[in-house]
Amino acid sequence: RWEEQQRLALAAAAASLAKLEKGGPASAGSEAAKERAEAEARLTYLKEAAKSYEDFGPIIDCVVWHDGVHWRAALDTIELHQLRPSTTSIAGSSSAVAEEDKVQAGAGAGAPGGSLELFEPMTDFRVERKYGTFSAVDSCNFAINIYDEGATLSIVVDCGAHGTHVAGITAAYFPEDPSMNGIAPGAQIISCKIGDTRLGSMETGTGLTRALIAVLQHKAHLINMSYGEPTSAPNSGRFIDLATELVNKHGVIFVASAGNAGPALSTVG
Repeated sequence: RWEEQQRLALAAAAASLAKLEKGGPASAGSEAAKERAEAEARLTYLKEAAKSYEDFGPIIDCVVWHDGVHWRAALDTIELHQLRPSTTSIAGSSSAVAEEDKVQAGAGAGAPGGSLELFEPMTDFRVERKYGTFSAVDSCNFAINIYDEGATLSIVVDCGAHGTHVAGITAAYFPEDPSMNGIAPGAQIISCKIGDTRLGSMETGTGLTRALIAVLQHKAHLINMSYGEPTSAPNSGRFIDLATELVNKHGVIFVASAGNAGPALSTVG
């Protein structure tokens, strides 16, 4: 939306300057000269603003509270819904636009789509297994986790489809078409996001540690880590220490991918 408005402002400034220039030369210090200088400065500023502008995306307001049992959160995603003219979809619902419109018509007395008051509160995914959808425009699903006694709200979205792909190979279950089953049909999958979308899905120490904690919390039997890149110091570091403890003390099986590089040293895992 900013780019659209900026282009309109730039066109208006250029048109205003062209109109002033048609009036011919203006004497120094005259009102006409001041108006032309103002128009030129406005046009220059708008051009420079377009070069330096960096779009960080829409802003989502979040509220976190404790209901006496669980930490919960609600999101205000109005900015996402405004990307579609006259949108009336509701954040937290994966319904189609038409269905969203029906729901919106009977809720909130004219509240705009994505309003905080229309959001169905969510808690840690493992508690209620609920997920939301930001808007019908992006159809992007998300889940949440709340850490640090409510001080940290983690809104989790996929970096890509690789995790779903691996989960399907592992535990896909099609009772009516067994030929599509995975290796362990119906096995329960705990999805732990270790990659940071802002880093091109590169794993982080925080993400890795949280994943290992989730393994303990849910008493998982097996870890599959389809992640890896070459390293100059294999089998060392804090994560390796924690993973080794998990295997040796808690009997968890740890499986790591061989990677897509090689054959050569440091290309496995």
